[in-house]
Amino acid sequence: MRAQGAAGFAGEFAVFDPSGILVPNSEILCAYGESASTGTGIIRVTTNGSADYKIKAWASSGTYAASTDFNGRTGVTWKKISGNAPVTGHSVDYGIARYTGADGSSLSANATVPFDATAQGNLSWSSAYNRFTLKANKTYEIESYLAVYHNTVGVAGIFQIYNFTNSTSLANGLYLSMNGSGGYNVNANGPMRCVITPTTDIEVGVRIATAYGGWPSIIGSTSVVGANGAANQSYLLVKQIGSSAIVNPWVLSGNDVYNTTGEVGIGTASPNASALLDLTSTTKGLLPPRMTTAQRSAISGAVNGLVIYNTNLNQLETYNGSSWNPLYSGPVYFAQYRANAAQGIFTKDVTKVNFPQLEYNFGGGITSSSSNTFTLPENRIYRVDLNMGYKNGGWCRFGIYNTSTGAMVSQTAHMESGTLSGTGVITYFIDTKATQSSYTFDVRMKEGGCTLSDVNNGTTYATITIQSIY
Repeated sequence: MRAQGAAGFAGEFAVFDPSGILVPNSEILCAYGESASTGTGIIRVTTNGSADYKIKAWASSGTYAASTDFNGRTGVTWKKISGNAPVTGHSVDYGIARYTGADGSSLSANATVPFDATAQGNLSWSSAYNRFTLKANKTYEIESYLAVYHNTVGVAGIFQIYNFTNSTSLANGLYLSMNGSGGYNVNANGPMRCVITPTTDIEVGVRIATAYGGWPSIIGSTSVVGANGAANQSYLLVKQIGSSAIVNPWVLSGNDVYNTTGEVGIGTASPNASALLDLTSTTKGLLPPRMTTAQRSAISGAVNGLVIYNTNLNQLETYNGSSWNPLYSGPVYFAQYRANAAQGIFTKDVTKVNFPQLEYNFGGGITSSSSNTFTLPENRIYRVDLNMGYKNGGWCRFGIYNTSTGAMVSQTAHMESGTLSGTGVITYFIDTKATQSSYTFDVRMKEGGCTLSDVNNGTTYATITIQSIY
């Protein structure tokens, strides 16, 4: 604030809440002894929703008014330092310590400014040493303003925002008290500021390094300086800023959030050091992304090791760089079908052998349609054993056919000529992992001419056995 008035005025402004009540410790002094003078101050308020706050004249000695001269130096800045803007449910670190006791005695070289025993905010405050503790890998803005006085002389003191852990000055400020001679006169001074991202936890406070003309004292409740100073102006403010405000060591970058240090624990305050992610629960599990086969196949740029749950196949799958594979062997698929009557005459490459009798079907994945066409689920390797049983007539050969293309894909099961002659047997493997799709097949005659039959009361008809092996 900047005020002007008759020589010898002392004016104070203050912040008032929506009910017109003075906000404690919000007074801003425009200093005594000049026809125009400037005062600065910082006030922390906490609101629940929107609220109207006003700055009004509060007390005076003489007459004065707010000034817009000198390039309009009267103004106010409102800045949000904590809340749900970074991430709902999380707040940034902040703390403010004030000097509100009786006006202090003269400081000495390297003395720490003794702010109040109780600070506001969520940062750890040491009342014994007058220091805030800042956490590693977080970015903080630190600000301090000091109102000083001396009872006999004009003095100047160089104060520092100081890293007591590493014995390092973080910011310096020159604070003046003019026109002593018993007047306790004070002048307004600007705040000192710095920004720091410590790599380890550190303690920060304010100390005086040196002084000129005498050692200044800190104004508190104006018990000594009286109307010549505004009470409780001196403060140390620390607030977390920047992208780290999301909750360090997390970083918000565009639409991405990442953490390049440490481990993540959910359900535990001490995640295992050998794990990037430690999920701890006795009542809940891990739920990966769930999608259909088509949605999975449409993933762009799938990386090796990517994991999803396939809702078509009801199984976890991982990508190996070229194909999707089940993360576990899954249910065992096993099925056996049998013919139950004589069959013939066959047209080669066309007529399908019927296996209408279901003997076994474990796992439920293998299906049969029209008694002669079999469908195998994707992402597995299957063994198919074909036993053609007995036949009548001349020689003939049967094979396994891809139903979709109509082409024979296996070697042939050969049966010699003659009545009720011996069996033809083949074993064939079908890989649905490589194709990433289900597979449909059937059995047809490839060459020759014969009729399938039974010689042992229905127990030697043709059979086909299918089982998943991976």
